Amino acid sequence: MKKCLVVLLSIAMIISCCAFTATAVSQTPPFELSSLSAISIDAGTGQVLMEKDADTPRPIAGAVKVMSLLLFYEALENGQFTLQDEVHISQQAASMGGTQAFLESGGTYTAEQLLYTVCMASANDSTVALAEKIFGSEQSMVARMNERAQELGCTQTTFDNTTGLDSASATTARELAIIAQELCKHRAVFTNTAEYLHTFTHPTGRVTELVNANRLVRFYQNCDGLMTGSSAQAQYAGVFTAKRGDLRLIAVTLQAKDSNSRFEDAKKLLDDGFANYTSRVVVRKGEVLQKDVAISGGSVKAIDIEAKEEIRVTLQKGDEKQIRKELELKPELVAPILKGDVLGTLHVYIGDTEIATVDAVASAEITELSFMAVLRRIAIFWIRG
Repeated sequence: MKKCLVVLLSIAMIISCCAFTATAVSQTPPFELSSLSAISIDAGTGQVLMEKDADTPRPIAGAVKVMSLLLFYEALENGQFTLQDEVHISQQAASMGGTQAFLESGGTYTAEQLLYTVCMASANDSTVALAEKIFGSEQSMVARMNERAQELGCTQTTFDNTTGLDSASATTARELAIIAQELCKHRAVFTNTAEYLHTFTHPTGRVTELVNANRLVRFYQNCDGLMTGSSAQAQYAGVFTAKRGDLRLIAVTLQAKDSNSRFEDAKKLLDDGFANYTSRVVVRKGEVLQKDVAISGGSVKAIDIEAKEEIRVTLQKGDEKQIRKELELKPELVAPILKGDVLGTLHVYIGDTEIATVDAVASAEITELSFMAVLRRIAIFWIRG
């Protein structure tokens, strides 16, 4: 039985997502993995469950589309396009090889149709068509992909196209998991990536049968995404996610020797995660950490201290009873204080090991006492003796 604590994917990643931090510890899988690199994380917290050579950059082929999909869903959320928008298919988009939806050059499809075929069938032609629609050209979207990777702290990630076809795009298992975690925030993606078979009807009435290359969406309990890729250079890669209860896991496998190996490795990582770990909210955003904390020189003498953000951690099953919390306040709390000002830190421990911290903030504003208010307080003090 493993005794070490699960940990955050990276401090930088957590800082970008929420206002608490946790201690990082590495865990090596106790089982054999054929993939050269692999990692499993909790999608909610970014905490690493298992990893194998997770920081070596490797080619990823079609798994590039995890980033492509992230940009598509962010653009949709930002209003850069709607699902009802019509998309004209250029000759360039229709000529893409590899996995495709066999779009008709010069035809018109809805953005919803194209997005679906990217999610479900990893369609290269649909990916390029959407890139041209939303970003003006595939090259412009590639520039944004690299920019977005840097924003997420993925410093070892480089993209040279949107599809992974004939591509030198590369990243690490850890950084691909970071990108996948960001994509998982857009829950609408799972409706599409969870489909295994689909009959796609083109505007002319022609029909194409589409099959999801991610076999786990059919054969692994609650798996609903995300993307696979393969090439001579990348061998076999995959990004997989499944949810059971409140726990959503992400498993990344890179450079497996064959298709079956990547799926078996992913299953091992997911099985271990669901069998041994649980996700818990140990502090809620706005939770009162201490009531009536004294404030010097304020219009109000005391204030409640609350948590700035939620803390959710991934724990080894059975460790929940060992959780304890300690509130550390600044040595002197003096008015004026604004609502939300940081007045201390809440530390969360399992036993003697600190696993997370969150800012403790003022629940309300306290103004500084005026000169006359100070005189009145002094007078009242002397009158009452």
